[in-house]
Amino acid sequence: MTTIKHILLLIDNDGKIVLTKDDNLWRIPHFEVSLKESSHHAIIRHISSKFNSKVKDITKLEHKMDDNIMYSLFLVKTEDIENSDSIRKFDPEFINHDNICDNTKWALDILNNKR
Repeated sequence: MTTIKHILLLIDNDGKIVLTKDDNLWRIPHFEVSLKESSHHAIIRHISSKFNSKVKDITKLEHKMDDNIMYSLFLVKTEDIENSDSIRKFDPEFINHDNICDNTKWALDILNNKR
């Protein structure tokens, strides 16, 4: 059975990308999805609970399969998200690619190709 994960390219009001820190790497937010719930509803619920923010717009950008996991990348525009120890907003041009995970690099490449 294939696992489905949503990868969220979060852009706040200021045009900054929101990343979360995990194992000393900055990662694009992601979560596993239940087939019982619509993608949009799951994203709205996740953003509300994890980032205490409201979703303004959701656009599906891309998907890929890797080791029996289906990754779906969504561009999600949100209201302002506050920085914390594990959440940071970055200017897309100034993200250090040495300290980010592979899925984050993939998402940023997709974003750069869409611009």
